[in-house]
Amino acid sequence: MPNPFVEEMEATLPWLFQDMRFRVTSQSYSYKAMGAAMVDLDSEVVPLRLRFVNDRGVDAQVAPLTEPEQFSSLGWVLPVVRGEPPEPQTPPTSMEEFKRKWEEGRPRVTMAAQAALFRDNLDVLVEAMGPKWPETKQEIERRHQLRLQAARTPRRVSSQIRLRLLRLRWRRYARLLAIPAAAAIVWWIVTKT
Repeated sequence: MPNPFVEEMEATLPWLFQDMRFRVTSQSYSYKAMGAAMVDLDSEVVPLRLRFVNDRGVDAQVAPLTEPEQFSSLGWVLPVVRGEPPEPQTPPTSMEEFKRKWEEGRPRVTMAAQAALFRDNLDVLVEAMGPKWPETKQEIERRHQLRLQAARTPRRVSSQIRLRLLRLRWRRYARLLAIPAAAAIVWWIVTKT
């Protein structure tokens, strides 16, 4: 079965195959999973492995030749390579903020945008994933642990959300209290007569 993701890649990114001499080494595609696909690329010129994953958006991943199966997303590698401090992981406080963050992230999830990001940062990626790979790997892991720690840390809950939770709990327990209350009323009526 032909892979439409590879066909799209060849049509929209000819420079990847012609100028950088990447070639498809493995691919997978599932039309049953809404077109989820994965394509691994190797090059004769660029000392990196490149992977494109299409699963509810396109993600480009890179791996060093020393550890060819150690793929890391460009979104995680580039801040490390550029020396940018880790972004604070703060959850959205409202649905509007969630929608705004979602919309900000959408433009960069196209195949062309991910490939351009790779091409524009190729020199620093080659250095970081080549001779400086141990330091880069250690920093990626450190930032991953920071994200995990932030995700596990309890956050302050606003009073508005506390009230909503209290109402939901009350509704659940109100049903349980209704049975003994009805039984008490029936008992009271029976004992009065």
